[in-house]
Amino acid sequence: MVLHPEDDMTESQINVIFWISYILSGISVIGCTLVVILYLRFKKIRTFILEPVVFLCFWEAVNHLVIYIPNTNLNEKPNLNCTIQGFIGSFSDVSSLIWTGIISYTSIMSLVELKHLKSNQKLYRVVFILISMIIPGVLSLV
Repeated sequence: MVLHPEDDMTESQINVIFWISYILSGISVIGCTLVVILYLRFKKIRTFILEPVVFLCFWEAVNHLVIYIPNTNLNEKPNLNCTIQGFIGSFSDVSSLIWTGIISYTSIMSLVELKHLKSNQKLYRVVFILISMIIPGVLSLV
């Protein structure tokens, strides 16, 4: 069934979409959490190159957990839960995008200039974390 913008959705259609979103978000949270747990559990895979993947999984899990913030009183203006949900969702989306870029950068650097990357790990780590926190914070507040 194809819905057109002028068609109204029935309550049962909205409920189906709601429950599918809940279930798929839960599966995503489980997968992301598993990646973080495995990274923390096994020392052999705790490498600088995999750190951005763990940060990406963390922010993806946060992004999918946002759907579980209750939003019952949508008529209330401003709706505090909706504002919190929007901020966290925007922040985690932008942070995930930045971590994806960081993964690309570290992957290229590990192939091209591994020695430089290893010798400056602490600097890169601080810069990556600052970039992934400041840019999403500013964009989410705007």
